[in-house]
Amino acid sequence: MTRLAIAFVLAPALALALALAGCATGRDPTFAEGPAPRDAARASGARPPAPPLDLSHPLTLPECLRLAETSPPTAESFRARLDAARSLVAAAETWPNPVLAYQAQDLGLSDSDSHALTLQQQVVSYPLGFAWTREIETGLARARERGAAASVAEERRRLRLDVGRAFYEISAEEALAGVEEDAARVAEAVAALVERRVALGDATPLELEQARAEGLDGRRRGELARRRAELDRLALSLVLGADRPVPVTLAAASAVAPPLPPEIAAAPAGGGAPVPGEAARALAAPAVERALASRPDVRRAEADQRAAELARDLEERRAAPLAGVVVGAGIREGPNGVGGYLGASFPLPLFDRNEGRRARAGADLRAAAAETERARRRVALEVEGALVAWQRARASLDAYAEPSARARDHALEEVRRRLASGDVDYLDLLSAERDALAARRALVEARRDVAVERWRLIGAVTGFEPSPFGEGERP
Repeated sequence: MTRLAIAFVLAPALALALALAGCATGRDPTFAEGPAPRDAARASGARPPAPPLDLSHPLTLPECLRLAETSPPTAESFRARLDAARSLVAAAETWPNPVLAYQAQDLGLSDSDSHALTLQQQVVSYPLGFAWTREIETGLARARERGAAASVAEERRRLRLDVGRAFYEISAEEALAGVEEDAARVAEAVAALVERRVALGDATPLELEQARAEGLDGRRRGELARRRAELDRLALSLVLGADRPVPVTLAAASAVAPPLPPEIAAAPAGGGAPVPGEAARALAAPAVERALASRPDVRRAEADQRAAELARDLEERRAAPLAGVVVGAGIREGPNGVGGYLGASFPLPLFDRNEGRRARAGADLRAAAAETERARRRVALEVEGALVAWQRARASLDAYAEPSARARDHALEEVRRRLASGDVDYLDLLSAERDALAARRALVEARRDVAVERWRLIGAVTGFEPSPFGEGERP
């Protein structure tokens, strides 16, 4: 009869424990959604096979961006960080497990009538105090999840910025190599002309040696430029997802011209000096406003500040005794029969009122607020600086590099014509050739600077969200 009574009294407690355990192990429906095959693959540790990487054709900038973002190491790192943040939210939303305890006292003791004095107790306890902090803990986990997502988006923005810069710089290096090789071919042609003039007695052997040395220098500079471009293409292939360094071929940079954001469409692009002072800041104001509203680094700082606020509120709540309340219920069997048991426990804040953690949370909040303000100022500086740099690069290209290259080419043609008639000597031609070569180098570098600064300006204003090339666009 006693065992039956124990089972009768203990059964509801065990049912409550099993029910609470089921709640504790269940997942929020928000995190249970998603394709089942991918979840199964993640659970087993398997990864879907990556599509083969095709680098056999000239790659445009949009293709380079897509390959870099879908590169297996990069994409897997981004997914893992986002999954880790989501798992923290799932953990914060999960109920704690109940605790089933069993105690036996006075084992082996008996009274004078040989009746056992053993006292047995079965208790199910539950930390009800978790409800006091659960809402804030869940909000804190969600704020940190938003911060992790913004951090991934910021890394993706920087990746796009680096890939675009590398694309334009490699294209410029190849163009510079072509300039040097053209100069070497011209120098060799001039050397052949000087050699014929030496045979006729119109030139000296020293001039012939100078012409040959100029051709060798041109070949050397072209080889160095090609080597730099080759090394950069190998490095770019790893960023694009290749297992081993392989040379990639890039499409012509002139075929890739992402549109500028409409917020800076009114800014002067060139044809004169950049707008100074307050006028420049007024032109940049709409772009700065858009950047502050959309840039992922600002969103990350704001999410971190919100997380710091919730962490402070959480420490404030933990200072109250309600955070540690634990209740228990069960049965007790002893010499006098079977009885019920009810109990509760909570901490007494006599010595520790959580002052240290509360002070630290307050300091972290102040630091997060300061970091948010610094992030906003950095974004404003980056946008205005990128706008000024792009304006100056365009002005330099329009006002100096292109006119100078045209003038030097015209002067070179005139010197070549006069050299054929004998009005100038080889030294004049060599000087004109060097000037034209320097002007062509400056033109290639100026066009590179315009492309790079334009790309940097787009990234500073829009964060490359949405894609600067548009959905499905094929430049």
